[in-house]
Amino acid sequence: MNAEIARLFVQAGTEALEAVAAPADISGGLEAAAADGATTEEVSLVLALSGALTGAAVYGMSEETANGLASRLLDRSADIIQDSARGVLRDFARGLALRLAELLSQAGHICEVAAPQLTLATGVKTAPGCEGLAIPISTAVGPVRVTVAFRAAS
Repeated sequence: MNAEIARLFVQAGTEALEAVAAPADISGGLEAAAADGATTEEVSLVLALSGALTGAAVYGMSEETANGLASRLLDRSADIIQDSARGVLRDFARGLALRLAELLSQAGHICEVAAPQLTLATGVKTAPGCEGLAIPISTAVGPVRVTVAFRAAS
């Protein structure tokens, strides 16, 4: 796993979270994550990559954190069960995907980031066959775990 590339996924997530959820800090060290392992978070924003890199990033969070993030984005109380909360989180994920593509491009890795997927379930898998890394980020609305798994395209 190229740590410099993994840092770009964290940077994109941190920048996006800081824009709506106050300062976001990397709350712990990097940890190896089984690329084909399943997430334990209740809400996941999944970004799939193709191009110079192939793989996925999963920005996972608890339902409480997702509700807090949606509430900040909507500027009112929100519940992930509501369409408006899910819609605003999808919009947030699209902005995150655009920033990630920009950062990867600036680093010389031209990638297409597919339309983000919002999943309301545990057990989301990253990219099978790719080395994985998980990075916890703490925010004012709760923790977000970034799990990244990718490989250079052949």
